[in-house]
Amino acid sequence: MPITRVTHKPVAFSGPFYLNGYDETFPAGEYDVETDEELIEGVSFLAYRRIATLLHVRSKTGARTLTIDPRELDLAILVDRGGCGAMAQDAEPKRDAQLKEAISRAENEGMTDI
Repeated sequence: MPITRVTHKPVAFSGPFYLNGYDETFPAGEYDVETDEELIEGVSFLAYRRIATLLHVRSKTGARTLTIDPRELDLAILVDRGGCGAMAQDAEPKRDAQLKEAISRAENEGMTDI
């Protein structure tokens, strides 16, 4: 049985945000992001592989947990902080270019493990 670790990180959005793959806009606020990783066995150093990224969404009617693409979350955070400029929800080519830019920037800064 693989060894897994779970980390939680609060993420705050100052405005509404969108995640590709969901037909809704999420309201501004603080969200709990859970990352599940498993130990990669057979290497001479500790290394983990991400197996799931979960967004915990609270509302007046209850709570739910969504499985999300961590790159989409990174992009939403960058957009919220003004890192990629304003983005229309239906502007897929522009969105794809911005996502590639955000991923490249994150990789160059050592922020990703993909």
